[in-house]
Amino acid sequence: MSRYIYGYARVSTHQQDLFRQLDLLEQYNCNEILTEKMTGTKSDRPELNRLLDKLRPGDIVVVESFSRLGRSTKDLIELVNHF
Repeated sequence: MSRYIYGYARVSTHQQDLFRQLDLLEQYNCNEILTEKMTGTKSDRPELNRLLDKLRPGDIVVVESFSRLGRSTKDLIELVNHF
C-alpha cells in the first residue's frame, strides 16, 4: 500500500498569509496541500472536511502545529481518533 502525504495549512483571517506553513509542508514532500483562511473556532471548515473524506489507511497528515488543525483539545482528540 502506498502512502499519500497530505498537508493542511490554515490561517484565521484573509489578511494573514500561509507562506511559513506552506514552506514547512513542502519540506515533507506532500502529495497534496489543502489550505483555508478561516477561524479555527468554526466547526465547519470545508478544506479540513475534504481532507478527512480523502484519508485512507496508511495516509499521512502533516501540519505546522496542532493549533492549525484543531480548535480545542477536545477537537484535537476527536481528529486524532478519526485519523
